[in-house]
Amino acid sequence: MIDMKYDIHILRKEDKLFPTRLNILEDCPDILYVLGNAGILNDFAIAIVGSRSCDEYGKSVTEDFSRELAQSGVCVISGLAEGIDTYAHKGALAGNGKTIAVLGSGFAHIFPASNKQLLEEIIESGGAIVSEYLPDQVPMSMCFPRRNRIVAAMTEGTLVTQAREKSGALITAKLARHYGKKLFAVPGDLNNRKRAGSNSLFKMGAKMVVEEKDILNEFPDYHFSAVKKSKKKTSNRLPPEKYANTYLLLQNGPIHMSELCRISKQGAGQVMSDLTMLEMQGFVKQLAGGFYTMI
Repeated sequence: MIDMKYDIHILRKEDKLFPTRLNILEDCPDILYVLGNAGILNDFAIAIVGSRSCDEYGKSVTEDFSRELAQSGVCVISGLAEGIDTYAHKGALAGNGKTIAVLGSGFAHIFPASNKQLLEEIIESGGAIVSEYLPDQVPMSMCFPRRNRIVAAMTEGTLVTQAREKSGALITAKLARHYGKKLFAVPGDLNNRKRAGSNSLFKMGAKMVVEEKDILNEFPDYHFSAVKKSKKKTSNRLPPEKYANTYLLLQNGPIHMSELCRISKQGAGQVMSDLTMLEMQGFVKQLAGGFYTMI
């Protein structure tokens, strides 16, 4: 159970702070219970979801996207579950942004219990915890799919960073599409079962994304109040000459490794060796899906 130093806000549908995006739900909850900053429930938000059993790649990609979106003024919403949800919330906190966790239980039964500290960090940072359940509701299997509909409906779009073929995150993605929300996915290795679900979303019309700008550009009418400064080099430091040709191919923005091989007319082994050295020396950064960019 969380520390009762936090006041529980009870929001009804007619209340000003009640998230208006939930009105698209046929079974819109009549009441929401909120801990923390109820004033952000109608902010521009993107959901980030994925597998509970993510790998290091999924963790890194999720934290990167969440941090960069948060730094651009986007509120990140997820479900406080283990795996991708956890790193979505952590990334937003690392970006000094706002995040909202939607629970599949009441406040007296935080699930998983290991995320109790994270929940408190979200509240203390100006974020919010939301549940449609009474505080004494224990977590049950039927509660989490219902939680997912709120995650999908409260946002302008949903990003799946890593998911198995039968991941619960795909339920959220399908709901988002059903509600007319934008759907995004990070491309993954076709031979990795932990990433197969993400790739399947492209058949549903999801947009492939490799950096946060790919998401922000889908909302041209929205003014992002804290958009990050462009990543321009602030020094005259240049990479060693032997890697210069590969480095200069990145000057026009992110590019996939296979395209680097084609343009440079070098083998994959040589290009990967150059990229590895450039990354170790702080000149380039690997993005999701095998893309690279200058730092």
